Amino acid sequence: MSSLAKTWWVDCRARLTKVTVESWTEKFISPKVIQDTLSAVANWSIRQEPSDPDAEKLNVIIHTAAGEVTASYPIEDTSCAIRISLPRTFPLHQATVSSISRVALDEKKWQSWLLITQGVIAFNNNDVIEGLITFRRNIVGALKGHTQCAICYSVVSDNGRLPNKECRTCRGSFHTTCLLKWFQTSGKSTCPLCRSDFDYV
Repeated sequence: MSSLAKTWWVDCRARLTKVTVESWTEKFISPKVIQDTLSAVANWSIRQEPSDPDAEKLNVIIHTAAGEVTASYPIEDTSCAIRISLPRTFPLHQATVSSISRVALDEKKWQSWLLITQGVIAFNNNDVIEGLITFRRNIVGALKGHTQCAICYSVVSDNGRLPNKECRTCRGSFHTTCLLKWFQTSGKSTCPLCRSDFDYV
């Protein structure tokens, strides 16, 4: 329902209607949606079971008054942590993901993980839990030595998959969805890294 409401609001061309709906949503709808979202995250954090037996649980803290979730993944004596902020007009405006602390990760890779996490939330009907799971999968995958996609710089794609296509020439690894988007936008079937012909099949 939240995605349908957001789509209608974004597509609405009447400025007065948009402003009215936005203020009405902020006053009457968003507080309940935010409360339900934060409650669902709190319940999930208690019973979370990582799909990988070697993975740690995320340390999740809910900040109800601020409409925020902080999640950290322990790495030895420190941790990688993010903040997911729900705007006062959620779900009309999407949740944002920002960095709190980054450990042993390249800045470009880290920023791509933040964007992937935010995208997963937006494309999964504002499901913050799916974003948290994706964030954890990226960290676990990187720690286990899985290769990141050379296009999006993420270990796990927004549909939860590891890079599964490899260039025979340069050995670069790519997510299927990223590679197909590359082919479509470039108009060529070449490797994004070495530009040699890419045998997709």
